[in-house]
Amino acid sequence: MGCMARLLIAIIVIYTALALYSLFDCISFESSRVKMMPKAAWAAIILFLPIVGIVLWYLFGRGGLAQKADAGKAVPAAPDNDPEYLKKISDDLELRRLRELQRQQEEQRRAEKLRGNGPEPRTYSNGDGNGSDDDRPEPEEDSPRNDS
Repeated sequence: MGCMARLLIAIIVIYTALALYSLFDCISFESSRVKMMPKAAWAAIILFLPIVGIVLWYLFGRGGLAQKADAGKAVPAAPDNDPEYLKKISDDLELRRLRELQRQQEEQRRAEKLRGNGPEPRTYSNGDGNGSDDDRPEPEEDSPRNDS
């Protein structure tokens, strides 16, 4: 007889925990997603129909099996299965590549300007108006020479 009492107490504790969990789930569930009846009616069913009320809430009120059957558009399980997400990632990568290419080209242009290899060749002039590479300025004579 003691074994049956323990089993009955365990069943009551488990049912009470499940009923309270289901009741709080019903109360905190988003109202726009509750199916068939208002949340108050589902809470009453959970409380006054033992076991059956809980099962009905999870099957129909919360949208367990019924929601899966009604789902018209399948939601991808992972982001890498979502075509919109993959397109966005691809566009972002392409934009990064273009920006990096533009940055490299700009750096190359700046480096060429600094080296004098830019679009206009660097010319030296002796003041006669003719600019040519052969007219480079002579070194200054003020510097001391080592005539040894």
